[in-house]
Amino acid sequence: MHLNFGLSTFAPNVRCIEKERQALLRFKQGIKDEFGQLSSWGYEDAKKECCEWEGVRCSNETGYVVMLDLRGNDSWLDNRHLRGKISPSLMELYHLRYLDLSHNSFYGDIPYHLGNLSHLQYLNLGFNHNLDDVGNFQWITGLSNLEYLDLSFLIPSVRTDWLSSVSRLTKLSTLVLSGCSLHSPSLSTLSHINMSTSLSTVFLESNSLNSSIFQWLFNSSTNLVFLDLSFNELYGSIPYSLGKTSGLTYLDLGWNYLEGEIPESFGNLCNLKALHLYRNNLRGQLTFFQNLSSCDQRPSIERIHLHTNNFSGPLPDFSFFPSLKAISLSNNKLNGNLAKAGIGNLSEKLEVLDVSLNILGGEISGSHLSNLSKLTWLGLSSTLKIKSNWIPPFQLRALRLRSCKLQPPYLFPNWLKNQSMLSDLDISDLGISDAIPIWFQNLISNNMFFLNISKNQIHGTFPASPSISKLFALDLSSNNLVGTLPRIQSDLLCFLDVSNNQFSGSLLPLCSITLSQYMDVHLDLSNNQLSGVIPDNCPSHWGMTTLVSLANNRFSGKIPRSIGSLRALETLDLHNNSFSGELPSSMRELQFLKFMNLGGNKLSGKVPAWIGNRLSDLKILILSSNMFDGSISSSLCMLTNLQILDLSHNNMHGIIPQCLYNFTAMAHNANSSELELLQLSSPLVLASSDRNEPEIIISWSYMDKATVSWRGRSDEYGRNLVFLRLIDLSSNRLSGNFPNGILNLSGLVALNLSRNNLSGRLPQDIGQLNQLQSLDLSWNRFSGEIPTSMSDLHFLSHLDLSYNNLSGKIPSGTQLQGFNASVYAGNEELCGPPLANNCSTNDDQGNPAQGGQRSTHDHESSEDEFMKWLFIGMGSGFTVGFWGVCLVLFFNRACRHAFFLFFNNLVDFLLVRIAIYKARLLRTGI
Repeated sequence: MHLNFGLSTFAPNVRCIEKERQALLRFKQGIKDEFGQLSSWGYEDAKKECCEWEGVRCSNETGYVVMLDLRGNDSWLDNRHLRGKISPSLMELYHLRYLDLSHNSFYGDIPYHLGNLSHLQYLNLGFNHNLDDVGNFQWITGLSNLEYLDLSFLIPSVRTDWLSSVSRLTKLSTLVLSGCSLHSPSLSTLSHINMSTSLSTVFLESNSLNSSIFQWLFNSSTNLVFLDLSFNELYGSIPYSLGKTSGLTYLDLGWNYLEGEIPESFGNLCNLKALHLYRNNLRGQLTFFQNLSSCDQRPSIERIHLHTNNFSGPLPDFSFFPSLKAISLSNNKLNGNLAKAGIGNLSEKLEVLDVSLNILGGEISGSHLSNLSKLTWLGLSSTLKIKSNWIPPFQLRALRLRSCKLQPPYLFPNWLKNQSMLSDLDISDLGISDAIPIWFQNLISNNMFFLNISKNQIHGTFPASPSISKLFALDLSSNNLVGTLPRIQSDLLCFLDVSNNQFSGSLLPLCSITLSQYMDVHLDLSNNQLSGVIPDNCPSHWGMTTLVSLANNRFSGKIPRSIGSLRALETLDLHNNSFSGELPSSMRELQFLKFMNLGGNKLSGKVPAWIGNRLSDLKILILSSNMFDGSISSSLCMLTNLQILDLSHNNMHGIIPQCLYNFTAMAHNANSSELELLQLSSPLVLASSDRNEPEIIISWSYMDKATVSWRGRSDEYGRNLVFLRLIDLSSNRLSGNFPNGILNLSGLVALNLSRNNLSGRLPQDIGQLNQLQSLDLSWNRFSGEIPTSMSDLHFLSHLDLSYNNLSGKIPSGTQLQGFNASVYAGNEELCGPPLANNCSTNDDQGNPAQGGQRSTHDHESSEDEFMKWLFIGMGSGFTVGFWGVCLVLFFNRACRHAFFLFFNNLVDFLLVRIAIYKARLLRTGI
């Protein structure tokens, strides 16, 4: 934006007006100027002329201060900013036309009297994150001459009708309200608010706006040239009317919830230079590019960023667009042969080409890339057939080759050694089977901040102390690397994944570094051979850590107390180590924890009550296979978000609390929209300072994983973990009756109370747990009949009621009678299918369902006698019977078929009877 302020250029005839000089000095008094940016301001005679001060300009004609430009450094890594409060003395600069205090560290409230500066044409207070209150935007209505307004990342104290205030600025041409937590007004309000026809540039990204904002943008004739609504809550289809904004040159609707296809009307945007629709749910083919061919002159589009959608079909012929500088189509479903899609005919101006993570085929050779001398960003998704002696014509900053396929001999691509500018390298899942060459160590020691070599077969060691001082993210996972953990000397490191390797030694290399203090930190060291005691102060260096996984290693000793300093922690996975002792009380400070798996250790003591009192966000709590004792605290019932509770294989005793009905998250079914609950999917986004450059996204995410036992086996669940609603209290010493509070958890999928001392009757309403797929109540002392409502458990695929004191007839119906007889073993007074003993009322047999007419002793004696003679008969008759049966079966096909059918049934019967007989011997001490 260019405004004519009639500014002085240190003209000697221009004299500072004393009143305004004093106002500026009072403004300076409230500022902490640590780097001397205002050193030219002062009371001394040598500094008398305020029109010559840094950032101050005066009118050539009147001498009044008309411009105050104290914009700070916009790099978040540079802390050279002004700090302090904005003094009300600025209101005395009544003739001010240009005011820029952006990108500083001003704090406190904005002086609303700034709204009295009616001559102001340019106002920028953005990116002062410590300004407490921007008010309700009403104060800006007094700025009747305002043409440029930027209040980025200033948050209103209350939800406000910001749009009404903005719409009263009839001369406004540029509006920048990024990151202000703005909401869309109601549709009824929008119908009465027209957008100023002078407004040509609108940046409203990073708010909470929905698609109703389009009605304000297009309810009158519009002259929009720049429009940015990225990082909002836009939904539904892209409005067709947007394609009729013929003057539009820049459009960014990225990172929303838009769906459907790109409107055909986009073929009318002949002036479009940048199109950003990344990270939505858009689909269809990219045919609108063909419609641009109807423009009077060749389209001048320069940048296309459509990555991370569901676009399909072949790539467009981009050779029709001679001005192209950037093509980003990664992470879609585009298909076809990349080599035949004109990649060799792309514009020599091209700087960014990213078609990675698609379904593209074909072989890419060096000749396809030979003309792209200005390329700085390359992402491919096909087979690489590049000779080892090929010398690229470009110097890349970013190279994304994830899941491409190498030609034999599967070594590190030799042509990379010439890429001295690389800072972003992803060669994961490339098929590399090689040790890290020396030249690669030199490559990553320069400017690297993102390195991903995961999912290969790389062996040998990684440099012990690589000099990567700017590194943000390092992924070495799923290789065959050995040796000690790398010591990364970068205080920017926020993602480290070395899981699924063979690293050994202690955690000390990670204890001596300080991780990022600016961003969420992910640490995944799981599935290695790391060992030793973790120093107590080690986690205190890990900054804003949200994930720590040390699972499946050999760590020992106590969990360090400083783990409680990780106040942002959401996932803690320490399972399958040898940690011992009680849980440190400092863990009560982990109030954002959602996932905690401490199973498979040697932890002891009581399960602390503070878990329920303080960790209210917990969704997964696994403490299985430890040495916890004591009773189950009723405070655990306060975990209303809990989806999985596993306290199995401990020494806990007492009754199960009835208050389990408070697990309200288990009272409803899971759905796919809840996947994010167990997925730490906040990608690291490093936005370029140039809006036209692609953002750098570390786009992978961590999915919480846990091994849980249900359906009779133990399996690891990741993505599907969210669909489980599970309670496992098995293999403890719990007593009392079945906890009826569980019956309220209608979304429960798996319940395991086996191998305890529970007794009493099963509740008649157990059938209301209608989502149960797995139920194990075996090896307890439950008695009475099996409730008939259990036949209503239509999803039940695993059932074990064995070795209890259940009696009576198994309820009829395919649901319960379709299980193998072994699930009812050890309940001697149960009868009916699938058990061999029926429920006849005959006096000689007795009626087990009514207690029978024979004593249990007689019943057991007759069975003992039967088993004894069965084994004797099996031994003496085997030799004679075996050869006779073999001869018959050999010559008679029908007999052979009937025999094997009989034999299968006999085996099932014998297995059940033998199990019952064995159990009886154990009880009688024989």
